[in-house]
Amino acid sequence: MINLVHIVYDDKFIDDTYEVFNSLNRKDLINRYVFISNNINHSFKYLKKVVSNIDIIREEDFLYYLEEKSINAIMLHGLNLINIIPQIKKHIKIFWLAWGFDIYSFPSDKPFIPLNLYRPLTKKNTESSFVNRLRVLHGKIVSFCKRKKIGKAISRIDYFSGVLPDEYQLMKNNSCFKAKEVVFNYFSTDALSSEDLNQAYCEGNSIQVGNSANPTNNHIDLYEVISKLNLCDTKIYSFLSYSGSQDYIENVKKYGEKLFGNNYIAITDFLPLHQYENIVRKCNNVVMGHERQQAMGNIYTAIWAGCKVYLFETSVTYCCLKQLGFLVFTIEKDLTKQNIQQDLTDKEKLYNRKKMLEYHSEEIHYKSINNILDLIENNIENK
Repeated sequence: MINLVHIVYDDKFIDDTYEVFNSLNRKDLINRYVFISNNINHSFKYLKKVVSNIDIIREEDFLYYLEEKSINAIMLHGLNLINIIPQIKKHIKIFWLAWGFDIYSFPSDKPFIPLNLYRPLTKKNTESSFVNRLRVLHGKIVSFCKRKKIGKAISRIDYFSGVLPDEYQLMKNNSCFKAKEVVFNYFSTDALSSEDLNQAYCEGNSIQVGNSANPTNNHIDLYEVISKLNLCDTKIYSFLSYSGSQDYIENVKKYGEKLFGNNYIAITDFLPLHQYENIVRKCNNVVMGHERQQAMGNIYTAIWAGCKVYLFETSVTYCCLKQLGFLVFTIEKDLTKQNIQQDLTDKEKLYNRKKMLEYHSEEIHYKSINNILDLIENNIENK
């Protein structure tokens, strides 16, 4: 019997993952969900469906939990439990399903995959606050002091999945990284991409900029680029509902309103999926300014909807999508007034949809999960 515990954050991806694992219909699988917190009465912001089945546990009690529940596999949905991982018994297999923050921004003093995440205007904006500079410095000092402990934890992890195929190879540049590669993708059973190739495409002429309030979106730099295109009466949508400080959100909004006036729409409330999809359908152009892998769900949704997707040509995501054969565009060379006003042809939209199904169909994702579960089962049998 596979006794699997998922270590989760309070994040929007987890409810979908909970439903996907519940739909597997495997009699050899028991799923448990754990949220690590010192507050056993923690109030969840994003988790909804999984809450009734989640155990809130203090980090120092986790080893006892593993014994009590006879756990034989752990899925870390985003890196967690750094202090505890080295103490976990070897027969319990640990799977690290990386999200992005845990490899591009951690450890703070020297990330596993080091990149220049911030463009000049965003960097200037985020460094302008003394409190923020102090917070960043504190994080780097803490990470430096814990580097030995972090390395020990990473070397204990058995399996790793990045969001993009290239991330496993990039992680291998770290001497402490010993994990074998598995493939896992987050997906929803009711996403926009219902795998119907005849589904309607986006119809509007608006522009979506970024996917969250995280400064790695480089909002201000993107706003400057777009403002120089002189796009009259073009709506600019930015989702600023999560993953950023209130100060940063306010600065971004002020900048957007200054450059675009009433054509600028900042969405600061977290929207249900169908409302988000309705806005995506209004945007035939999507501009994402992340240097690291980020917002892949949003990007895939936009590709499926027939939008033109623009990325920095230096970004990990652009390089990977081009290697896979997707039709995507660069901010540096392709983001022009003429290109913004010219939609993809129906042939190009269909090409991108077929490419999506080649790599991200529901069948492929379920197969990847079952491959992981079969791997766990084989480890149990050979113990």
